[in-house]
Amino acid sequence: MKEYRKAFGDWFEMVGVTCPVCGHKGHCLINQAQTEVACTRAREWNGQSGIPMGSAGFKFSLSGEKQAPTQELITYQQEADVPQYRIRTHKQLDVIYRSVLKHAINREKFNGVIDDLHRRGLSDITIERWGITPVAGLVLASCTDRDANDDEHLYLRDETENFNGFNYADWFVKDRIPENAWQGVPGFYQWHFTDNDGIEKDTAVFYLPQSKAEAQPVFAGFKQKQEQTPYYNPDAMDKDYFIPCQDIDGNVFAMQVRHHDPKFGKYTWVSSSGRDYGTQVQTGVNVALVPSLDRKRRTAAAHQWLHNTPKTVILTEGVLKAIVAAEHLEHVYSVKERQQLGNVILGNGGVSQWKQFLPVLRELKAVNVIVAYDMDYQGKEQVAQAQAELIAALKAEGYHVAVAHWDPKDKGIDDALQHGQRLELEYLQ
Repeated sequence: MKEYRKAFGDWFEMVGVTCPVCGHKGHCLINQAQTEVACTRAREWNGQSGIPMGSAGFKFSLSGEKQAPTQELITYQQEADVPQYRIRTHKQLDVIYRSVLKHAINREKFNGVIDDLHRRGLSDITIERWGITPVAGLVLASCTDRDANDDEHLYLRDETENFNGFNYADWFVKDRIPENAWQGVPGFYQWHFTDNDGIEKDTAVFYLPQSKAEAQPVFAGFKQKQEQTPYYNPDAMDKDYFIPCQDIDGNVFAMQVRHHDPKFGKYTWVSSSGRDYGTQVQTGVNVALVPSLDRKRRTAAAHQWLHNTPKTVILTEGVLKAIVAAEHLEHVYSVKERQQLGNVILGNGGVSQWKQFLPVLRELKAVNVIVAYDMDYQGKEQVAQAQAELIAALKAEGYHVAVAHWDPKDKGIDDALQHGQRLELEYLQ
């Protein structure tokens, strides 16, 4: 099934469709009229020089002779706009996400996740402190009968598609959270269904992992006529996991999912954009601290240091990579050495989103910035260009900039530090 997902304005992500420009699936965009493509991987195509569109890539025309899509593009049927909730503040999102991760963790499903995280060198203490949690078919549902006299409850759906009787309203009650607090939290949305007794109900569902063959098409304002029951993807039960993304103050403001099946992509953001009463995620930068500082993250002293003390900050590509690299940075370098190298690592969703670093660096009062992109950047034009643009922007902002190098047998800074490599810094004028 071809899938297009609302991105912004009249642009849709080609989730399960091959981009006619670069030949890959995912990330690239097509406009509603199907006349233009924004490719995140190519800068030139069929004699065209792409028009820059920021983090969306480069825009190309599909009109005339230059239109050469590798697949037939579907025709959208416009319907009424899907109702959406405005996203909550970082502090509000933190309360909801931490409640879900705390109460819904399934220790029986944790073995596959733990093995992968241990392989990356993460300690159990770091895993628990960050709240990295297996997806394990997690679904939080608030079922409301159409009967106005019926009470609202929270349930957990099981693999058999039946409500299993566990009432999870206590989650929010115990944490003193209002029952409607899911509204405005990316990942939550409302699903309408009819139960076995013929009663219509609305369920507020949280993140349903699905296989490509059965996945519901997701659009905002445009829907393909297809109704399917949300369900678990059994293959994701033991291996996929949530990665919380924290801001400078330690608020979990977004989450990624690490997929073990490559057809889902390696990482996706938890979002409910385009679903009834859903919320679009606002991606951003994960602020990872070395463990000795991260344990004190919510103290007044840490807040003062983070917001007011000039410091060195390391930049890398990847939310989880920043967490792993911060853990190993403390193992490889002494306290004195980290005074020069830094104790903060920022990771974002990808190299093309480098502009997200800039406001966070200002907030951190950064003075020195170390760019630590993967060592394969020299063989990837898109990565090399994004790194060059980032360095130029950092210099323009007045930062002292260095580029980190290491033995390329380890692709990323997380692997290099895990294997005990020390970074070679190239200071730029």
